Amino acid sequence: MKKSAVARRAGKYTKYTAAIILDMLRHNWSQTDIAAALQVTPRTLSRWVQQHEEVALAQLEATRPREAEVESAILELAQGAVSEKVVERFDIDPETRQLIPVAREVTTVQEKPDLKAGIFWLKNRRPEAWQDRQEHDVRSLGITLNIDAKDAEL
Repeated sequence: MKKSAVARRAGKYTKYTAAIILDMLRHNWSQTDIAAALQVTPRTLSRWVQQHEEVALAQLEATRPREAEVESAILELAQGAVSEKVVERFDIDPETRQLIPVAREVTTVQEKPDLKAGIFWLKNRRPEAWQDRQEHDVRSLGITLNIDAKDAEL
């Protein structure tokens, strides 16, 4: 039985490693799972990303579309998505015993905006303005104060 490219060079970086990693990332493998499949530590995998441009590019190529999908979904939740609900009714033809469409109703549904999704969106897009913990530098006293959002309300 012939060994796979992964098994032949387990734990070693080869010219095929970037392609293998890209394929695994496209199939939603985690960094930990990829490292285990390549028989390296997650730290080694991280080092490969830093040392080999093709691995870094493979990682970006695989994760950007997914990140964009998640961003879009969170934004839709935050704004209150509009969707269509389709309800179809069928009868059975007694002679042919096949389904016959009787009625089709399409309803547009406006979901309520999700406040938590909106807060999550803002905290990740503009952390300097929306994070829970903000640092304020008081130079005249030479100290840095950390004020939690809860403390600021007092």
